[in-house]
Amino acid sequence: MNVVDISSEDPFVKLSKDFIENPYPYYDRLREKGNLVWSSAGEKRWMTTSYDTSVTVLNDPRFSVEYPAEQLEPLSEYINNPAYSDLLTGLTKFMVAQDPPQHTRIRKLANKAFTRAEVTEMSDRITNIVDELIDRVAASGEMDLIADFAFPLPITIICEVLGIPACDHDKMRDWTNSISLALEPILDVNNVPASAKAATELFDYLKVLIAERKKTPTNDLLSAFVQAEEEGDCLNLDELLSNMLLLIIAGHDTTVNLIGNGMLALTQNPDSMSKLRSQPELIPLAIEEFLRYQSPAQLTERFALSDMHFEGHELKKGDRVVVIIGGANRDPSRFEFPNVLNIERQPNKHIAFGQGIHFCLGAPLARFEAKIAFERLLVRLPEITLNCEKPEFRESAFFRGLQQLPLRFAVN
Repeated sequence: MNVVDISSEDPFVKLSKDFIENPYPYYDRLREKGNLVWSSAGEKRWMTTSYDTSVTVLNDPRFSVEYPAEQLEPLSEYINNPAYSDLLTGLTKFMVAQDPPQHTRIRKLANKAFTRAEVTEMSDRITNIVDELIDRVAASGEMDLIADFAFPLPITIICEVLGIPACDHDKMRDWTNSISLALEPILDVNNVPASAKAATELFDYLKVLIAERKKTPTNDLLSAFVQAEEEGDCLNLDELLSNMLLLIIAGHDTTVNLIGNGMLALTQNPDSMSKLRSQPELIPLAIEEFLRYQSPAQLTERFALSDMHFEGHELKKGDRVVVIIGGANRDPSRFEFPNVLNIERQPNKHIAFGQGIHFCLGAPLARFEAKIAFERLLVRLPEITLNCEKPEFRESAFFRGLQQLPLRFAVN
């Protein structure tokens, strides 16, 4: 099969306003060109928006999550520069950037904090935080759902799980937002210095906490990681730091986007909001649809471990494959009327949290937080509507989330 280079139509080369507002027509056009398409623009890569091909890549052991040497060439000027060492460590040493056995070892430890039973035990605490946040705005009749609710809820929860003091939650947001810029499919070198500075400041902060936990362990996840290191589980300092970074980013960013995107979808589909108010038992199904309809993380990457024949193409060892989750979750061959919100959609086997051994370990917590959030918001805030003409999405190809979501509601 001849390789068609779609670099002139590559939406990631320059993030246009149209793409940020609505990436799905771009994904549809890529899918129409084949299950696997090639772009020589920027960091050369294969891409797929096909559901079946995406699932295959995510489950196929011939693909790795670890960056091969040839893919690190664009970062050659940073690799030996001490100013960027923390950023490179953070992006290459956490568990979702590791293959077994390293991934298996680290994930086993982290799973302890994210089992369904552990998450359920947090129900009262999550509900209290949700109600406290609603109390702050209930009398005003308006709020920015992102700043007033969707951000402070998950950052509070994940920081409490990790053992980060409440007074430092805003620092976590600022640092991780800067570091997240380095996750984009085409790296903007202009963002690298700020990302590197944030990574160094975050790691310096975490090193102090790690030293404290070594002396005096507490009942939090950071202590569990530190104790595992000292009990011979071979977690070195770089692994500790990078996985704390991962858990902070994954533990709040996904949930912020899930709550914000879900509420926007409901304001745009008021019949669905009315149905959830009258039938709250549908909220778990609705959350799965929010995850499919506007996936909080839009893409992930894999690398070919060897030369191979795949989807009619010859892939070379080290080739990058970008799995566009947001496109796969709107594939009409898998989902009927994929561009329509259907809060009762069943089955709904989306891949918003990935697939296979790297399936998001924080998925139960994100779902549970969102469930309580929507239950309480819909009970306590009547007549929720948009308080702006068109909310703006973050300028990111990796994350799909809103900058703000101004809302109006009736005051009881």
